[in-house]
Amino acid sequence: MGCGASTQTPTPKTSTDVTPMIQELQAAVPASAPKLYSRTWATGSTQSTLTKYVPVVVAQFNVLADGLCGMDEKKGGFTNSPEDSLNWDFRKHRLLEELLRHGDPPDIIALEEVDHYADWFYPNLGSLGYDGKFLAKPNSRCKASLNTSLEDGCAIFWRKDRLQCLHTEFINYEAKAADGSLAIDKSNQVAVIATLQTHDGFVMNCAVTHLAAKKNQEGEEIRAYQLGQLLDFLHKKGLPCLVATDMNASPQPTGASDYPSQAYPSALGHDLQLRSAYMEALGTEPVWTSWKRRGEQDAKYTIDYIMFSKPFEVLEVLLPPIDDVVEPGRLPGWSYPSDHVSLIAKLALPARGAACNNT
Repeated sequence: MGCGASTQTPTPKTSTDVTPMIQELQAAVPASAPKLYSRTWATGSTQSTLTKYVPVVVAQFNVLADGLCGMDEKKGGFTNSPEDSLNWDFRKHRLLEELLRHGDPPDIIALEEVDHYADWFYPNLGSLGYDGKFLAKPNSRCKASLNTSLEDGCAIFWRKDRLQCLHTEFINYEAKAADGSLAIDKSNQVAVIATLQTHDGFVMNCAVTHLAAKKNQEGEEIRAYQLGQLLDFLHKKGLPCLVATDMNASPQPTGASDYPSQAYPSALGHDLQLRSAYMEALGTEPVWTSWKRRGEQDAKYTIDYIMFSKPFEVLEVLLPPIDDVVEPGRLPGWSYPSDHVSLIAKLALPARGAACNNT
């Protein structure tokens, strides 16, 4: 028996005015610096089946660690990028502007490669009403940078006027030895999980993770193993969930060094029944979420995702910049502060007592 059809009515959001901070961030960069790349929203082809819903805006962003960029002795290999554009004092303002400039501020912000959590992201987002949690990698490469106090990891933030955090949990993934047994030492990859509750009592788990980076068959097997640990952990919780990740894995790697994709399909095939926000909205993943040039090597691929389980539905997603406007040195540069673009998805969550209009 189907639910009665009705027009979609979003539940009003509590307003957070980020305009003053955006203006401050813009004023802090040189007047000669170009604007950030223009980006547009795409509406999902599948309309929400909810008659009344709460909009939930989720952002995922690998912000490019300072210790792997400006503070790296070799500038992270970004030799085609203007050196001054890699400096943290320039990039930090643009990173926050990028997160806040696309309409309603995100309700949930998931960040990877964060090595300025306590001195930049937490105090500035905190001034806007966010709270957050951070977990550093146990052996961050940033510790070997020109600023040895740096260590990167994953962070998650939530708007306190919209969400209450019930508790947080941390994962440092297990690793396998060469013979396939469990290694004594754990991996260098981590995850942060926040259990959040909406004002009308809906409880969900929100996870952020950054998986192993090695782009070969061994790396893909490691990523699938790490992701399996996270998803099994979430599945045992028995709650709806959001997973925001720099997976370092494409839906299907292609090229001369092709290897079978394991991590991405394992996420969608897990018992959690995750769906990718961009795939749901566009019918395909974006052509790229990271585009960088190191020396003569040009790397352009999709490795970042926002995934969700039922009962979430996707309303809109923020598209990457069009290729024609991207500078020859690719990302990062004067017009964009990271080698990854931020992903932002507007999701719909059933409001209490909402009905569906499908038959």
